[in-house]
Amino acid sequence: ALRPGNDDKAWNDPPVFAYTEVQGTPAAAAPKRNLLNKRVPYPQDGIKPPSAPSVTGSAPPPTGPPTPSVLATPSVPATPSVPSPLKAGHSDDPTEASNKDDQKEAVGVSGTVKASPACSPESLKEETLSNLDKAVTQCAPNMEKRKQDDVRKRLDVLRSVWEQGKLSLPVQQRMHELALELLNGNHEKANALHISLMVDYVSEVSQWMLGIKHLILAAQAAQEKPASDTQEST
Repeated sequence: ALRPGNDDKAWNDPPVFAYTEVQGTPAAAAPKRNLLNKRVPYPQDGIKPPSAPSVTGSAPPPTGPPTPSVLATPSVPATPSVPSPLKAGHSDDPTEASNKDDQKEAVGVSGTVKASPACSPESLKEETLSNLDKAVTQCAPNMEKRKQDDVRKRLDVLRSVWEQGKLSLPVQQRMHELALELLNGNHEKANALHISLMVDYVSEVSQWMLGIKHLILAAQAAQEKPASDTQEST
């Protein structure tokens, strides 16, 4: 409201306000200003302000360490592992292990266990060389003179290294068996023993085994020749 008695004013003069009795003090006379620079956060949908905890509600869950009752929960004991029984026949005795090795060496190519010869080492040598000499005599008609001489020369090398003790027991036993099979006409068995010696003990038998190979081939040729002659005659 304008104060009365102020009629003489121009159109652009500011109005003169009338003061009431309530606005008697200077503090009250000051106009109330609105703070327009106050920043109000914009409300976001879906986010609710945290509500005050209810007095009658239950207490919030504890955030500290677990109670002793939880820690004292016994764990399920693991089932103790039962040690597996030892395999039958297993032994760490070196004597027994050596006996098994000897038995393995006495196994033939066919897989059957061959008994070690009961004769002495000297008798084993003489019997083997004697059987080889007999085989050379049997196969001589089917061998050239030059090849016969080569076979006999290599058999002399075999005798020399055997007498010097340079042949191991497995080689002696296999050569004894090879000579028997060759003399009995089992050429496939003799050839299998020859191959096994060349594979397993090449450093011991390489000097004279070629003569044994020629002897086996000549024995096979002698066995096949009568069959071919019979077919031609018929």
